[in-house]
Amino acid sequence: MNKLIPAALLALSLAPTFAHAKAGAHAGHPGGKLANMAAKLDLTDAQKAQLKPLIKAQHQQAKAIKADNSLTPEARKSQLKALRQTTRSQMLPILTPDQQAKLTATKGRHHKKAV
Repeated sequence: MNKLIPAALLALSLAPTFAHAKAGAHAGHPGGKLANMAAKLDLTDAQKAQLKPLIKAQHQQAKAIKADNSLTPEARKSQLKALRQTTRSQMLPILTPDQQAKLTATKGRHHKKAV
């Protein structure tokens, strides 16, 4: 029993660290997502200025969808997917063809990880 207490305390103390790492660099706030995109896609200041309101609006809408308790899990997932697709279609014209290709490649890697 005495050996379990230190192990349990260690596990509890590390839980927030693992939860934060799993959440990702931009989870929870739109500014982090923009910074992540800017680094990966080498965005110009003008592109950042154009993308910022789109990402902020997506974040606010996603938050509202997640908070809507009247939605079934399937409906919530469907609405979030539609929101991501809509936002993406608004973002693509702002990006150069090279940046679009990088974004598409990144999306493919994320999809493979999730499957």
